[in-house]
Amino acid sequence: MSTHAALTDFAADILPSLVTTGNPNAVNSVSDDDSVRVGFTRLKSLYEDLVDYVSRGGRQRRVQEVETLQAQVDNVTGSLQFLPVQAATALQDILGAQQQRMLSLGQEILTLDNSVEASRDSIKTDLIYLMEHNLLEGPLREFGWPTLDVCHDLHLPKQLVYMVTYPDGGPMTLDDTSNDKDATIRDLKEMVRQHQLALTGGATGGVAGGVLGGGGTRNLSISTKPRHEATVDEDSKMDGAGNSQQWIARYESLSAYLGFSQEEQLEELQAVLEGQALGWYSGLQNDVKKNLAKLKGRFLH
Repeated sequence: MSTHAALTDFAADILPSLVTTGNPNAVNSVSDDDSVRVGFTRLKSLYEDLVDYVSRGGRQRRVQEVETLQAQVDNVTGSLQFLPVQAATALQDILGAQQQRMLSLGQEILTLDNSVEASRDSIKTDLIYLMEHNLLEGPLREFGWPTLDVCHDLHLPKQLVYMVTYPDGGPMTLDDTSNDKDATIRDLKEMVRQHQLALTGGATGGVAGGVLGGGGTRNLSISTKPRHEATVDEDSKMDGAGNSQQWIARYESLSAYLGFSQEEQLEELQAVLEGQALGWYSGLQNDVKKNLAKLKGRFLH
């Protein structure tokens, strides 16, 4: 399907949802593997077309085409009075077609602009539904999509981020309503450690990841040490601001990927401190321990 056709589908609100939210028969309607695969492929294509329109110049190309057509129409219109009647009549037909194309493009741009957020929400809803009904694992492994960048762009839930990170292991269920808060925190801490290893592929270097929407890239360098070894001791803290800043920057990047709240970030940060660093932490005032910005300030200095 061409980009133009796919985006027109978005604009016309005929995005063929893989499921129908609230429909008790929705699971049965997409339970066939081939149907899921076809629908998933279309969903992926529509997302990529939407990204092309918003972030990779698709909208600007349409605007430039409208401006080019307008300039051509203006030039020809100004010359009609100097042409023979027969030639002027023939050009009128061409001008009419160009003006119609301009109107069509202008309407397309307006409609697409107004449908971007609704289209993103629809894609997000379909992906979550597939995950919740155990229909996402096969297409995810086959197509390698959605990626972590897509998860970040669409603000997908932590369960789906975990599933994307470890497609062979299945999603880890995090129940925010669970009474066992300690177990939830342990799961989140383990997610941090596993995510560090996954991002580096077991190497000691770093990994570069693209950021959708901005057209740029960012670099992450995550330590491969297990959590119980990735400690911040007093020596590294006293070694200057550089080491501390790098460590806390890696920690913040990872927390952002996993959607940690400030409270969860504070709890995890406390968990990785050992030895002299833990003694340093214990000596802080309570208001510093409970405020991430204040704790970072003390940590870096």
